[in-house]
Amino acid sequence: MVLAATAPAGPAAKPARGGGGTRDRATIRFQGSHGYRFEVEAHGGNGGLPDFVTVSAANGPASVRYLVRGRLTGGDSLNVHLPRVGRIAVEFDRTGMTRERRPGDCKGSPSIVEHGFFRGTIEIDGERGYTTVNRRSARGLVIRSPRKTCNKFGSGSNRSGSRKNKNGEITALLVGSKQGSLLLMAAVLRLKAKRSVTLITAGKTEFREGMLISTNVSVKGEPGDLDVSDPGEPKVVKLAPAAPFEGSATFELTSPKTSTWTGDLSVEMPGLGHTGLAGPRFESTVCEGSRCTKTAPGNIGELAGFIGGFFG
Repeated sequence: MVLAATAPAGPAAKPARGGGGTRDRATIRFQGSHGYRFEVEAHGGNGGLPDFVTVSAANGPASVRYLVRGRLTGGDSLNVHLPRVGRIAVEFDRTGMTRERRPGDCKGSPSIVEHGFFRGTIEIDGERGYTTVNRRSARGLVIRSPRKTCNKFGSGSNRSGSRKNKNGEITALLVGSKQGSLLLMAAVLRLKAKRSVTLITAGKTEFREGMLISTNVSVKGEPGDLDVSDPGEPKVVKLAPAAPFEGSATFELTSPKTSTWTGDLSVEMPGLGHTGLAGPRFESTVCEGSRCTKTAPGNIGELAGFIGGFFG
């Protein structure tokens, strides 16, 4: 919770920058063209936070995330280059300050939240023109957090470290390109309360000139989007999701260790254009609970991360 107590913006009210073991985190938000919303996050201080800057763009189900080395300088300045995408070179201009309430199970000073504008150069030209930005300022904040000592269990937490598993059974279709890092996952979680949650997501990860780029299109679908054959019948699964996905594709288990994944399923991905998601260049598997067909793609670990991140 942030208390609504604004401090004067003069030098006397300005807290120390990055000293005494503080952890500084800056967030910058601004709008790009074609409906994309940007969020930039960077770290500073000497609290052991990572030397990486994330630049995320999102528009409905589509998102792109750039991860590049960099950090706040003196808690105020940020200067990072996104190879073949753009540059962010800004300095923080504080206009107000609030304090976060310290958690009841922690000892130490509360975090200070500085509100204001990051001024300088913000230029982004997204791949294939999916979005552009050309700004000289953007609203943002810097959170300066002194080191705290907290009860590791937390107030009112489950001290045994266990928690009740409220999830039901998962049926998942996992698809990965044989070469490259294009992934597709469709999963249905059937809850014990006779409800179900469906997620369909396509993603690609690329490492380029020291920058990690993650592109995703992710939607919550309907249980009927993933049609699984009845037990005892040949294993056939058809995926026919709604927009922004187009077309459909079918998984068929042709032997205990071989399968086919055919169809015209595709999706428009920011920066990548119209992307096919079926055909012979893909491998696929179907999992029901903990049992999967023995046809898993080579990048099955990344696909499993998709499921864990959504259904947790």
